[in-house]
Amino acid sequence: MYALKRMWRDESLDLEADLRSSNLPDGSPVLHIEGSRDAYPRDETLNVIRRGITAKPKDSEPGQDDNRKKKKKLANDVNVDDQNVSIFPWTYTLMTTRGLVLKCFNNAPLLVSAMRDAIEGHRDLWFRGVLHRDISPGNIIITPVKSGCLVDLDHGKGFKKMIDCPAPRNDITQKIPDYITTVPGPEHSSWPDTDDGSEDCLMRTGTKSVMSGELISPARAPYHPGFNRYVVVQGVIHDIESFFWVLVYLCLTRTGKGQWRDELLKDPPEDDVAKKILHNIVYCLYDSSEEAVLKDNKAALFLMPDHMENHIVKAFHPDLICLQPLVLSWWKLLVFSYRTYNDLTPGVIHAQVLKLFDEELKGIKQQFEAQTLDAARSSAESQPASASEGRVGDGSRTTAPEFNISPPRPKARRTSRRYNGDPPPDPFDVVSDPNTRSNTGSHTPAPKRARLEDN
Repeated sequence: MYALKRMWRDESLDLEADLRSSNLPDGSPVLHIEGSRDAYPRDETLNVIRRGITAKPKDSEPGQDDNRKKKKKLANDVNVDDQNVSIFPWTYTLMTTRGLVLKCFNNAPLLVSAMRDAIEGHRDLWFRGVLHRDISPGNIIITPVKSGCLVDLDHGKGFKKMIDCPAPRNDITQKIPDYITTVPGPEHSSWPDTDDGSEDCLMRTGTKSVMSGELISPARAPYHPGFNRYVVVQGVIHDIESFFWVLVYLCLTRTGKGQWRDELLKDPPEDDVAKKILHNIVYCLYDSSEEAVLKDNKAALFLMPDHMENHIVKAFHPDLICLQPLVLSWWKLLVFSYRTYNDLTPGVIHAQVLKLFDEELKGIKQQFEAQTLDAARSSAESQPASASEGRVGDGSRTTAPEFNISPPRPKARRTSRRYNGDPPPDPFDVVSDPNTRSNTGSHTPAPKRARLEDN
């Protein structure tokens, strides 16, 4: 079975088939592409959308144009600056990888294992000179064999310049905790130089809601200045952070079966503080349309990392509470990596994260199996012996039916709390603001893709 993808591709970026190199390891969890090519005859936005309108120098100074009062402008009257317009050719990509997007998981172990596989696929690309740059819930799929796969290389970038692994300093590594990997494996002895001095090295791309806070706002700055990171260049640590925000988002907004939480389908009651906090967290970290809100809240968490444990993970759905240890360990690693970032970090960050997943996944599976067994026993005891429907184990549902996703989800109030001053206030304190509303009005909110460039 094949899938054909058609899209307008940024001409400055490589074809997906070229980025998905053939020298990836066998079975690497990265989408398999048969080929990519631009449409022939060539079809591009310059002709299809602009209809051949080209740059035209102005004939007169402002205020001296006799035709400016015309009610209807013709193509010849439009001044277009071709130097600032990107060309997007119509491109076809033929793939054999198929599956369901990550949000369609139906249990916690499947969610975690799919995330782990996608991170492994990201690692395979990274050490072969490719950075994905658009990690999002829609770009991780669950294949028919219940494994994860990283897809969508539209915004990926291939790097020609590679950096050899620097020798670690013994005086530093002796002080690092045991869970931190300090030396990459022999097969990962070099990685891309993202700060290669090219014209687009400062360009940022990704899905805004799960982008790193370092990349969101035009006035970008490191979470922690120093360690040779005075200028933020999109790199591998930002993709790893996006993976983290994807997992946290699903734990906050979904049940253990991948359905939307009831609490987020309508405005929280005025007297329900817990639900108000949940709505506020989702808005502050993901749903706000203001870049400053997303950036400030993510940055505040890195300045006050204990808020992740005291506020965020406590709002997880009860079915996904078993993921709290993994999320907190990953968060500790992220904070450590940003504060101690050096030339070795891009070469070891994948190994560190995958080690955490491998250590936690076994316990998550055991806890899930125990919960499933307890639920089955409880259900069997609560049903009459003559019941012929809804029994656990016969393949029928024992929970409420799925939500009707046809009508849009009601919009809920949120606070657009930002942080000013040092120390900032509680980032997830509930503040009544009748004029502020959420973007989570639809059942499955469309991710906001940010293609940002410095002016």
